[in-house]
Amino acid sequence: MPFTCPRCNMTSHHPKDEEHGYCGNCHDFTGKPAEKPTGVTFWVAGIVAARNGLPYVQLANDDRMIAQVTIAQARNIAHDLLSAAHNAEADAMIVKFFSKMEFPDGALAALMQEFRDFRHQLESEKVETGRSDPDTGETV
Repeated sequence: MPFTCPRCNMTSHHPKDEEHGYCGNCHDFTGKPAEKPTGVTFWVAGIVAARNGLPYVQLANDDRMIAQVTIAQARNIAHDLLSAAHNAEADAMIVKFFSKMEFPDGALAALMQEFRDFRHQLESEKVETGRSDPDTGETV
């Protein structure tokens, strides 16, 4: 089913445009997203802005565009997501290990706090978190 932008009246026949209420001509979410029968979705789209010809990444959910970020910012967000996923897996492994052992009450909570503090210290070191801005080459 085609999507007609309420702002510029351009019609798109791409199913994702209608689904998300996105106008490729305006490079914006100008329409109400189509109703979905299940849950909240999160999606990512790469665009080239008509105003300056630069690439951007848009992050959106069912309700609205959450952010439009530069390529460097998108890479940093991706890095942070991967780090958070890794940290959650490590925490879950410790919890699973402690659930199999007969340690005193409160030992898990104390160890988790110490482990997270130690991990934060390691992540703060430049060797662990050295990332560069792809747009400028500067270390961030």
